[in-house]
Amino acid sequence: VSHKKLTADEMLKALDNGNSLYTLQTDHEHEARMQFQFRKNRGNTQFYFYALPTIVFQHSTMHYERGTMLDTLYHRNTALPKLQANFSIYPDKNPWPWHVKLEYKFNTYAPNMTYLADYRDDSNPLYITKGNRNLRNNQVHYYALHFTRNMKNQKTLYTKIDGNIRPNMVAMGYVYDAKTGVKTVTPQNINGNWDMSGYLYY
Repeated sequence: VSHKKLTADEMLKALDNGNSLYTLQTDHEHEARMQFQFRKNRGNTQFYFYALPTIVFQHSTMHYERGTMLDTLYHRNTALPKLQANFSIYPDKNPWPWHVKLEYKFNTYAPNMTYLADYRDDSNPLYITKGNRNLRNNQVHYYALHFTRNMKNQKTLYTKIDGNIRPNMVAMGYVYDAKTGVKTVTPQNINGNWDMSGYLYY
């Protein structure tokens, strides 16, 4: 079996520019946060509140190159708010006979910058893909309720109910033209994603 070494010119001729993609992304982030704590004793019960609001300032640069058809530079400046908070109630005893905790977290994520590229791929005329520069930031809301009961003989009952709500998640949506048979696919923000779970340990 003989093998022929390809020259650079021969490899360039074999390159499919329409399906060849090069990206280089650089992110710079600056974060600002504040911490709040509040504790109050009322009778034999302790109340505790904690919050950590955060905002991330993100500057992103992406060099996007697709063969000889598109070679451009994208810039994005965005602010990503975040929050961690919890509220607890428990007796003023040590160890605690019981403990109730309500927890909340909020996170924001910027979508993948390659989805924002202003590009139309019609190499398959019946399946066209496009970018979407109007994508919004993804969000995740996390909720949890914890309950702990310390009983005799070193036994513990623990239960937890938690869930997530995810607005503006990115999914690939499409529009189908029944007359031409062409399907046009673009990344889109969708709502309605959520989940919930429960745990019981003894």
